[in-house]
Amino acid sequence: MPFPLNPPTPCFFYFSLTSILLIVSHLGYITGTAGDDNSTIIGAIIDSNSRKGKEEITAIKIAVDKFNNNSKNHKLSLVFRNFTGELCRAALTG
Repeated sequence: MPFPLNPPTPCFFYFSLTSILLIVSHLGYITGTAGDDNSTIIGAIIDSNSRKGKEEITAIKIAVDKFNNNSKNHKLSLVFRNFTGELCRAALTG
């Protein structure tokens, strides 16, 4: 392997969870496909400039596509924000 794979730290896990909950809690500010009652917006703050961030975005998109293809009654919509080291700025953009 050309680089070591380090497991994510608990701090990163809690940061990711907090970020997702923060975006999901502000659904009233987000417009898009969630205008009807049969869809849910999932938000994530991810560093899209890093390799890991790009892999996370791809994995989330694949999971949402699979869910939307198999679900007849409910759909998911994605919102991504780029994290550059300042959580408040990333959460408030958009």
